[in-house]
Amino acid sequence: MKQLLDFETRKQWLFVLAFVSLPISIFSLNLSFALLFVNGLFSPGLKERIGQLQENGLLKWTSLFFALYSVSAIWSENTSTIAGALEVKSQLFSLPLLAIINGGFITQLRESIIRSFIFSCLAAILICLLGGFYFGISEGWNSDLWVYDKLTRPIGIQPIYLSLYCVMALFFSIRRLPSKLDLKNQFLKLLTPGILIIGIVLLSSRMEMLVMLAVGGSWLIYKAAREGWLAKAMVLALAGVLILGGLIALSPTNRARFQEMLNLKQSYQEDHWGGRAIRLEKWKCALEVWAEYPLLGTGIGDMQDKLDKKYLEKGLTPAYLLHFNPHNQYLQILVVLGIPGFLLFLVFMTKLFRYSVELDPWQVFFSDFRLFLLVFYLSVITESMWERQWGLSFFLLFVALFMIQPKTASTTVHEPAQA
Repeated sequence: MKQLLDFETRKQWLFVLAFVSLPISIFSLNLSFALLFVNGLFSPGLKERIGQLQENGLLKWTSLFFALYSVSAIWSENTSTIAGALEVKSQLFSLPLLAIINGGFITQLRESIIRSFIFSCLAAILICLLGGFYFGISEGWNSDLWVYDKLTRPIGIQPIYLSLYCVMALFFSIRRLPSKLDLKNQFLKLLTPGILIIGIVLLSSRMEMLVMLAVGGSWLIYKAAREGWLAKAMVLALAGVLILGGLIALSPTNRARFQEMLNLKQSYQEDHWGGRAIRLEKWKCALEVWAEYPLLGTGIGDMQDKLDKKYLEKGLTPAYLLHFNPHNQYLQILVVLGIPGFLLFLVFMTKLFRYSVELDPWQVFFSDFRLFLLVFYLSVITESMWERQWGLSFFLLFVALFMIQPKTASTTVHEPAQA
């Protein structure tokens, strides 16, 4: 009982709860944040950690963005949307603060959290698959029960976000495979990446599948080039692409979604799955809105109104009726915060990568932190991930996990041996 009341034990369990909740439950995620806040307030050494807040680079940068979003409300005409938008953005300040007042993450806690996150993603996929059987019994059987948005109904998350989490869990799990696998005794360790890949395909997020191929293929070729089996790696990469294509072809929904993405002649009126055609139109409209407010942007309250008006002018009725955002975080920030906000975002992303170089030795190029950053940088090309809690919490929790350490901890992140 005394151990349960220990601050470090409570911190460990609450942070594990937060990361485990990401793929499964927003409610338990928010509950873990509230409990972490209380835990931090009654932690030993709180005054010392509060005194060190101004020294924390991550908190400075995320607080700067929260301040920019807040200030942009001044020139926003639509005040009814400001409170809701700022509520989501408040995590930019609150989540790094939670990590700091709770003392940060030592190496052992970081490893426990990553392994728990992998398990949580597996559990989310299995819950969704089992949910398909339930809906099949109650609604009638069809193959779409286990694909895209119907697959995620049991846990209520958008497919792209669960797919993002699974891609990250896949790379984390691969990094933790031993260099020499004993298939007889370590079959379950190989089963984990296999289940995650199947889940990613069934979730049918085209961008996340491309991210998986791009980052995973680069990682494979990098490792092969260092170890002298590049030709074999090229064959493996080609085989992986063919297998993935075969899995995609098995599902009518997946086939239709990829056909829309690859059909260069298709107009946005024929685009039913939010593919290449409609996304290009959304990006063009976003750039046209930014051109009208180039310096300071539209402000946090007006972006969607201005974009909806542009959709209506262009005859993009589906985008207008569904109030689509730009589906690109880089463009989203450019439109909302103008040139200064966009440049600061690029500088922040660059600094995160540079910090990963300081933390991780270059010989382990595909470290946990750098894999996370590469996946995020690519994923936000087709999704505005700072606009939803699923995306912003994911980004902030993992950046804090790798960057916020106890004051006495070593600045080197000890990675699993495999690179």
